[in-house]
Order: sequence, then structure tokens, then C-alpha cells
Amino acid sequence: MNNSGSLLIIIFYLIIMLGIGLVMGNIMTTSLNLITVDQNADGNGLFNMAQQFSGAAGTSIVSAIMQFVQQISTASSTAGRTMAGAQVALFFLFVLVLVAVCLLYQATKNVDLVKE
Repeated sequence: MNNSGSLLIIIFYLIIMLGIGLVMGNIMTTSLNLITVDQNADGNGLFNMAQQFSGAAGTSIVSAIMQFVQQISTASSTAGRTMAGAQVALFFLFVLVLVAVCLLYQATKNVDLVKE
């Protein structure tokens, strides 16, 4: 039994979750500092709602893409059709990441760092 594929998945997932953990707290703290103290509870609730909605919507969209590609795939086996769907879905997610990085760069390129 070859476990190198499972080990790579675990390593990549660990890196992604570490990155999310390091980024989300800072984003929430910085964003909540922009609103008044009495609005902090609403802001925190909004962040949690947006995170849950984005996760649910993303899962649904990726699942729909995979199922559509599986239906139109010419692969002879179920594994082949599933692999084709997964490849297209991952490419879609990669494009979304590139768009997000470009938008983040545009939004932050003229921001002056506050020196204290």
C-alpha cells in the first residue's frame, strides 16, 4: 500500500489550515477595529455568517462543476470521470485564487503602513 498520496494531502491541508489560522484572526481584528465598540458583536456575527455562507456556497459550486464534468466526460470508468471533474474543479478554484490575489494587490498597493 502506497501512502505517499495521503501524506501529501495531509501536508498540503496542514499548510492551508495554518495559513488560514494565521490570516483570519488578523483580518477580523483589523476589520473590527474600523467599527465602533457597540457594533463589534454585529461585526463578529457578520464575519462568522460570511465565512459559513462562503464555505457552503463554495462546496456547492465545486460539487456542481464536478458533477457537470462527470456527465459530459468521455472517460470509460467512474474513476476517470471523477478525476476529470476534480481536475476542472481544482482549476476553477486556482483561477479564483489568482483573481483574489490580484484584487488583494489592487486594494492594498496604495495603503500606507501606520508607524507607531
